[in-house]
Amino acid sequence: MNLLKRLQWARTPQKEKQQLMDTLMKVLEELPETRALLAQAREDGVDIRFTAALTGTATSAAYYPRELEVEVDPFAEPMELVLSLAHELRHHWQYKKLGMPPQTDDYLYKTPRLAFIFGRVVEADAFAFEKKIENALILMSLDRAIAAAGKSPPPGDTKENIRRSCKERFIETLQDISFSDHYDLSDVRVIYNVAADRVDSDSELTIADVRSLLKAGVTKNAPGYLDELSDRQFEALVLRHANPQAYQAVKLMEKFNAAVAANDNQAAKTLQRQLKQKIRHLPK
Repeated sequence: MNLLKRLQWARTPQKEKQQLMDTLMKVLEELPETRALLAQAREDGVDIRFTAALTGTATSAAYYPRELEVEVDPFAEPMELVLSLAHELRHHWQYKKLGMPPQTDDYLYKTPRLAFIFGRVVEADAFAFEKKIENALILMSLDRAIAAAGKSPPPGDTKENIRRSCKERFIETLQDISFSDHYDLSDVRVIYNVAADRVDSDSELTIADVRSLLKAGVTKNAPGYLDELSDRQFEALVLRHANPQAYQAVKLMEKFNAAVAANDNQAAKTLQRQLKQKIRHLPK
């Protein structure tokens, strides 16, 4: 079926492909926040393009920070595609919020524990933002229907309601076992592969950097969420429902790094063997 879809897309006239992209962009332009994210992506040269390679997979859109590309599935349902693209554009915003070009993100992996926390946070936050956009689109449709009926639309959500909604969606995502199994196992392999090259950087990710991403919006005055937690409470929340095997691998990486820093070659070799075995036996 996927092969047939790819052939169908390959034979689709370029004019129809562009019309589909224009329609998608038009929807995103209607909301101030997605409009701002699109403007940022365009300014940074992010290439947003269709690919039938995603058709039939569990992914309708994907962001590649080093390549500055967003790929979208042309056969996804329209609303799913809009929300997925909002999700991926949020990822680009996250990298920009950290004040760095995505192509120089090696320092994110200098500390395996923080890299693991970062991976869980950026995904959960993107899902929270995606839910926020879904609610905004629904409210916009309702407002238009009410206005068409000659009535006044109700007042919009308060900042507190938006903040609470993002917080709830963020926590729900972290607690989702399927989320942990999918993202944690994938992330820990990436962290292991990058760490194997011994990341050497003067910069280092901090928990404050990670927490700075938790904004219920994209503007400078967007309210933060989870600000009430201490750093220790925040880390505990993020890691509480992490995939156990992935988190065990992260702990081994931390021990290995400590042994290397202490010039304990014997312990480092032992931990390196244990870590290789742990990564090799992670569920696919």
